[in-house]
Amino acid sequence: MSYLFFPSMSLHGLILLTVLLWCRVAAAQSEATLKLETGKQVFEAACAGCHGMDGKGQPVSTLGFEPPATFPDFTDCNGSTRESTQQWSSVIHDGGKVRAFAPIMPSFGDASAPALTDQQIQNVIGHIRKFCTEDSHWPSGDFNFARPMFTEKSFPEDELVLMTTFNTNGQPGIVNNMIVEKRFGAIFNMETRFRGGFSKTAAGSWTGAVGDTSFEFKRSMWVHNKTGSMLAWGNEMIIPTGDPNRGSGGNGMFMLESFLSYGQILPKSSFLQAQVGVEAPPFHRHQNPMEVYWRTDIGKAFNQSRGFGRSWTLALETVGVRSLGPNNRLTVDLVPQMQVTLSKRQHMRLGMGYNVPTVNIGNRPQQFMFYLLWDTFDGGLKEGWK
Repeated sequence: MSYLFFPSMSLHGLILLTVLLWCRVAAAQSEATLKLETGKQVFEAACAGCHGMDGKGQPVSTLGFEPPATFPDFTDCNGSTRESTQQWSSVIHDGGKVRAFAPIMPSFGDASAPALTDQQIQNVIGHIRKFCTEDSHWPSGDFNFARPMFTEKSFPEDELVLMTTFNTNGQPGIVNNMIVEKRFGAIFNMETRFRGGFSKTAAGSWTGAVGDTSFEFKRSMWVHNKTGSMLAWGNEMIIPTGDPNRGSGGNGMFMLESFLSYGQILPKSSFLQAQVGVEAPPFHRHQNPMEVYWRTDIGKAFNQSRGFGRSWTLALETVGVRSLGPNNRLTVDLVPQMQVTLSKRQHMRLGMGYNVPTVNIGNRPQQFMFYLLWDTFDGGLKEGWK
């Protein structure tokens, strides 16, 4: 049919064509909405049913079940900012079971039939982080890199660390450290370190003694979550509770230490940590000169099971110390190391490293060291395993 033969139908045809075009535009708009392109759209469609539009969680009457103790409140900055993007992504992709949380958290990124794409999951994580309205003051959990053997991290945390060091050559000896770290709010951290050790005497017998004790205060000075940069400042006081004559103490003097610690997120799950500081006795400086030191740690994390399983981190640490006394002595050590998560929740970790003196070796021994780390905020010793 043409307009020439059916002039009376032209107006109806125009109306019909207009309606069809309007329906097509409306359908296209609806289709765009169903794509859930923004994090807010994804959250409201897939998450708000349980977690609430405000991120605080739906009431029990709406949920229909009693939420577990680990059910999150995304507006609680103390809890929501601590976890890394990789941790959030793992739980959204594979459900609560992947980190030994309640199985009521479903899987949205199952490899066989994903409900959300990787990009949608990244978008919704960005939206979830916005529920913490003090985001600029709280460092992201992405700064919580693997713990180095020597370099002080800039990220404040709650941890219990048991570290042991063995001399592999030279004078036999073992040094044990128990490190307790406690976080206060967004930027403050306190650390207490207890030392002890065993050494072999010339007669061939082993003797043990308590070592020095130290107390440290650390404060985050600057955090830029978007650029992945973080700077912290700290002071430490070392109390000579050990006995240098028995190989369990330092120099037998009170020591004060001040430092700056820096963390930088690098591409592809890599990172850089650095620390510079000065250590000096407040009294009797003529007996023990001031020292300056610098430490760097660069590493990369690898995750099993499509990036959501056990985490392995390989790193290389450099430790330099310059004595400012009469001898002006410089020592430099290299420390290749690794860390692996032990629990499914990744709050229990094992770290191992080997300390190799490279400058002014003298009688300084090579050392094998390892630690067991427990992130006490993320769960108890018996939690998070299965």
